[in-house]
Amino acid sequence: MISTLSVSQSGLNAAKTAVENVSNNIANENTPGYKKRVVQVSELSQMDSQFAGRGVGVDGVYRITSQYMYDKLISENSKVSYYDKLSTMLGNVESIFKETIDSGFTADLNRYYQSVENLRANPSSQVYKTALQNQGQILVGSLQNLYSGVETQQANEKKGLYANVDGVNNILKEIGSINEKIQKYGENNDLLDKRDQLELELSSYVDVSVSRESGYYELKIGGETAISSSTNVRTIDVKEEETLFGTQKTNKKIDK
Repeated sequence: MISTLSVSQSGLNAAKTAVENVSNNIANENTPGYKKRVVQVSELSQMDSQFAGRGVGVDGVYRITSQYMYDKLISENSKVSYYDKLSTMLGNVESIFKETIDSGFTADLNRYYQSVENLRANPSSQVYKTALQNQGQILVGSLQNLYSGVETQQANEKKGLYANVDGVNNILKEIGSINEKIQKYGENNDLLDKRDQLELELSSYVDVSVSRESGYYELKIGGETAISSSTNVRTIDVKEEETLFGTQKTNKKIDK
């Protein structure tokens, strides 16, 4: 009788854990990085061949995730972020050169050419000389505005790049810290969720690839190793080089 009650109690305890786990999954449905958990149960080992069974025990709670699909998600997220950024940059540049029929650089240039033709037809006209001078000043001002707009856009992109580099380095440090905890305390569902979320966030800045074979963690950015041996974290810096045309080219590099 006692053994029967014990078997029933083990089943109730396992069911209680399963219900609590379902409640936790529902509560964290919208938590960034959270992966669904499932409770794994198994039959308790028999102490004697005469016993029919000792009930059920909870072996642990495991995350449900596909590493293959997750890695593909990281890769696609990098591509989407790249094209979104490129689209935004091109849109900002396009707005600088935005024109209408009566305004913009093309309209100013046409009016300048027309004033030249007017003066050529009547070289002695003071009105046409003044008009040419005025149109020339307007054209120069239009060019200066375009150049100023391009410079402002370049400065904003450069500022954003440095901010992104700082963000990337902070994420790398966080991942390294999580890996240290995993090495010290063992794999934990919450730590693995947090690391996955950081990897996904990192992929919105740069092209990321991750290797987790046999407990060895390696993260690469653009083919260059940023984290090796799980906790060896390298930082990213910005290097500026002058091109043949005198403009600045900004590259990301791994500081080794």
